[in-house]
Amino acid sequence: MSQYRLMNGGRIRSIGVAMCLAPALAFGIQVSLNSAALSPASSGIVTVSCTTENHQVSGIQLDLTYDSSAMSVSVLPGSAMRLAAKALYSADISPNQHRLVIVGLNRTPIADGPLLTLVVNVGRTAPAGAYTVSVGNLVATSPAGDTIDISGSSATITVSGQAGDIAPLQSGGVLSAGSLLPGAVVPGEVVTLLGAGIGPEVPVIMQASGGSWPVTASDTSVKFDGVPAPLLYASANQINAVAPYEILGKQATVLTVERGGNQVSSLTLPAVPSVPALFTLDGSGTGQVAASNQDGSINTPVNPASLGSWVILYLTGAGQTDPAGITGRVLGSTEVGRLLLASGASIGGHLAEILYAGPAPELISGVMAVIVRIPSNASPAWATPVVIEIGNAVTPVGLWLSVGPG
Repeated sequence: MSQYRLMNGGRIRSIGVAMCLAPALAFGIQVSLNSAALSPASSGIVTVSCTTENHQVSGIQLDLTYDSSAMSVSVLPGSAMRLAAKALYSADISPNQHRLVIVGLNRTPIADGPLLTLVVNVGRTAPAGAYTVSVGNLVATSPAGDTIDISGSSATITVSGQAGDIAPLQSGGVLSAGSLLPGAVVPGEVVTLLGAGIGPEVPVIMQASGGSWPVTASDTSVKFDGVPAPLLYASANQINAVAPYEILGKQATVLTVERGGNQVSSLTLPAVPSVPALFTLDGSGTGQVAASNQDGSINTPVNPASLGSWVILYLTGAGQTDPAGITGRVLGSTEVGRLLLASGASIGGHLAEILYAGPAPELISGVMAVIVRIPSNASPAWATPVVIEIGNAVTPVGLWLSVGPG
């Protein structure tokens, strides 16, 4: 099922969509990027920001262009589109050009601020020089569906020095695999690492064997305080792993990536008891959550959950369980448990009853299932906000499921 893509290995990618647009109405919206200085075999963060000049913008389409012979770029949702509960879709136009569509099943305007985050990974053999990353072919839509003229700009990635001058993995490239947000690491959390040359050149989709997941992919391994992390997927610029439960109780952890027995990256990261993140249907970290309706079907706008029924949500970053989770272990089909930390839920702004919150059977330890009942007083809507609280932390904004009449 698509909601397990980041757990089972796919690259960060969404499906492309087409937009039917009306004639343009106004001017003044600007999408801009910041420049960066990097070295060969290094990674850096570029922010794509949007300034609306008081126009109401509900959707944006743009083309991202860069030199793919020298670098790769991973695109992540920014805070502005998350706050507006938008989804991110992409399609390859050419090796150097990606079309991105930011749109949602609502008319909520996108506020000024970070629209997208780009993780730029420079190749080891990239020649020194100035490289352009640009946004073009932009179209914006108003909440009414009218088009608004919008302009883009470019940024310069200056490559100089030698490999190793700048780290191949930044803290901003260590993400929750559910939300695709950086931050503190949680015991048992499924994480995505985005960096330059951190994994094998030939992508490897891992498989569980003997009831557990492997800790090496080709010549690549990831460790937290020296404890090997189970690996789900590994490629040159992306690794999906699970933080070991052995970091429980620590305030910080040292993440290391090794290739061929040699350390290629080391980061000290904060560690906390919980940072819950729901998996989303398209793997983008925002928009519609991956949810199963009470009848076992996938929750979608054309197949909503009824008022009073229950749905199953899937999350990570919820911390330790009882019985205790074991690093890398695959749960049996009938195994259940409970979270050690208290949990709560709201759907459509109303408190929702949690029927179960614990390990997800048949999945790797660290992926949790939450069974929650749709409040009978919630308002039916295609995009109904959902929030899960675990301990003192809540899931990010911009997540929703579809609710229909009872």
